[in-house]
Amino acid sequence: KNVNIPENVTSIGDGAFQGCTGGLEGFDLSDKVTTIGESAFADCGTIGYVTLPESITSIGTNAFNGSNIGKLFVGWDEPIQVETNTFSRVDTMYCPSGSVTNYRYERGWNVAKWYISTENPVGIEGIEANKEEDDVYYNLEGIRVEKTGEIHDALKQARDCGRTCIVEIMCNPDE
Repeated sequence: KNVNIPENVTSIGDGAFQGCTGGLEGFDLSDKVTTIGESAFADCGTIGYVTLPESITSIGTNAFNGSNIGKLFVGWDEPIQVETNTFSRVDTMYCPSGSVTNYRYERGWNVAKWYISTENPVGIEGIEANKEEDDVYYNLEGIRVEKTGEIHDALKQARDCGRTCIVEIMCNPDE
């Protein structure tokens, strides 16, 4: 199911999408949204992606509890306060550069399997591997990037550890 939340919406009410069976493809909230109510997206099964802009100042108890979010894009350098049961499971959380540790150790936000730091997480539209070629990826500008052995080994180790991992790869384009 696809959710299209109009640009003029400023608040997602309590239980607005609660129990939407069959999961959701995902959604971007506009920068006009300031609050997400209690249990707003609770018990929705799988939600492909969610974008939470910096304009949000309050996320209610159980807002995403019982839902598995594939990709969560957050816009705050410092996470806003949420309850421990706000999220159940997040596969990958995309955080602003340098703020991964803020989320990884913050109560209520420490639910992701992977944390990835990026310059503009709310502006990301997708990261995909080229499925036809091994070890070939494209960065956000569409430039082909071949993983070096060192990066490949670090990513493989992180994936194989079976625990929550923080992945922050910094590249110097001048080298």
